[in-house]
Amino acid sequence: MAENIVLTFHFFTLILAGLTSPLQYSAVTPSCQGLQSKHEFSNFSVGRRYASGNLSICVYNDTTCCSKDMEQLLHTISETNVQNIHSAKTDLIRKIFSNGVTKSKDFFEGYIDTSDKSLDKEFTKLYKTVYANNSHVTKSFYYKLRKYFKNGEYKINEIVDEFFKEILKRMYLLLRGGKASHINSTCVASTYNKIHPFGNVPRQIIPRLERSITAARVMIHSLHIGKTVVDKLSDSGWFSSECLKSVTKMNQCSICAGYSSLKPCAGHCIDVFTECFSKLTAIERVWDEYLSKLIRLGYKLTGEYDFEAVTGELPYDISNGIRNCQDALPKILPQIEKLCLIKKAKKQTRSVETSDDDFFLESNDRAQRSVDTWGLRKPRYKIYSLMASHQRQFNKLKKFWTKLPIAMCDETVVATNNSAHCWDGSKIVNNTGSVRQSHNNRTYANGQNDQTIALMISELKSVIESMKEAIQGTSVYTDIPEVGVLYSGSGASGSGSGNYVDGDKVDEDGPTSNNIPSVLVTESTDDNSVNIPEVIVINNSDLNPKKIGRGGAGYAHTCLLLLIPLLLIQFM
Repeated sequence: MAENIVLTFHFFTLILAGLTSPLQYSAVTPSCQGLQSKHEFSNFSVGRRYASGNLSICVYNDTTCCSKDMEQLLHTISETNVQNIHSAKTDLIRKIFSNGVTKSKDFFEGYIDTSDKSLDKEFTKLYKTVYANNSHVTKSFYYKLRKYFKNGEYKINEIVDEFFKEILKRMYLLLRGGKASHINSTCVASTYNKIHPFGNVPRQIIPRLERSITAARVMIHSLHIGKTVVDKLSDSGWFSSECLKSVTKMNQCSICAGYSSLKPCAGHCIDVFTECFSKLTAIERVWDEYLSKLIRLGYKLTGEYDFEAVTGELPYDISNGIRNCQDALPKILPQIEKLCLIKKAKKQTRSVETSDDDFFLESNDRAQRSVDTWGLRKPRYKIYSLMASHQRQFNKLKKFWTKLPIAMCDETVVATNNSAHCWDGSKIVNNTGSVRQSHNNRTYANGQNDQTIALMISELKSVIESMKEAIQGTSVYTDIPEVGVLYSGSGASGSGSGNYVDGDKVDEDGPTSNNIPSVLVTESTDDNSVNIPEVIVINNSDLNPKKIGRGGAGYAHTCLLLLIPLLLIQFM
């Protein structure tokens, strides 16, 4: 009985040793015949073995299923595929910034136009003929505002002061019947800073406009820089020759080994692209800081520097300033004439009290205006919607570049959970979802990429400083390229394809199987946003070697459990 127990113990020991050691895949037999189904080899003689000495990439055994020409074809196919995948994965982020530039620029310019039209409409009702004859003054004011918004031309304080000086001059000429000389009218304008005829209105308008428009300009410029960075880092030239060889070994060389339908292991795929994109880790910190500043700037544009509110209430503010001047005319007229040495006419053509001109009736019997009567105090949803859309997208794009290797290894590339085996770059292995080669810390030398990374980091740091100044309310003189240069396409309805890794979507309870990134597409109801597919990230725990999939090892465990009761019955 004791001898039987000892034999049983040794039997179990042998079985357990076999289960914990690498399995031999005797059930999966390599065959060159499978290459006959590959349409890319239609012009080749397939189904036989070649000496592997002529190969330069897929060299594993003395013989192979591929000739040198076949290997070169596979390498070309691999290069094309990986560049297409890379383009697809970065296409969404590129469209986010392209659409962001276009929509933001259209939005901010649209509100300047709306403000212009609102003032034109209300002043036409209030001042009728007088405004019709002098409307070019306000048109010139808004023209300069647009120029400042586009490229920083002019200065806000100069734009506002010149506008109110011109209004003061024209009000004086109206009261004097347009008889004042050019010299006198110039002098009238020069008294603006001494007598402050419009009260505090100009001094209130200037900082509000300057902070708001500057923040909007810097937002657009920063989005443009983001697009430039994405374009540079998404360029096909990013892949070095050594990287492309590793990719070919990963996703094509299994064919030469006789496994025509075998896909790469998820973990090995991540390793390969981590090495290919190793230089991108240098940009992660400044990239995340850049996105954080974009989000902060967006907060300012919906709060303290609310662009929609500032431009929307500008016509009302200007009207208030004019009303202040109308009310103060009896007091300021003598001051103007004293400062300009203007002799008072024997008979004043008009007076504030008796003028029948529509321009001056307002100070007498027109109803007191408020921002509500101008229809300006409305819920401002568009600016909040636009900036909220930016915030959601920018938060998800943090650490994008360091997570790109995971995004490159999706279900279309690697062996899925249903596959028993996968290719680890050199041999067929059990598909555990954990085949990683963490000891490989290679980086592929590419001087051009190093220069590109350094240049992009410099660009991002520069625009971060501009955003800091705009957030603090400091003027930033930054050119904004025309939208045709920034993005050659319609920004009216953003839509994107491709996937990226959403670092916020991680299963805290851990995965239940060896999941590769699983795409969960969620439709967006926000017209201002680009639809963003959310991708679950592979955690390190997902790649734990202890997690066995449904391959040979899992099957052996099941057989062992069935065998134990039979052995116990035999030796009882």
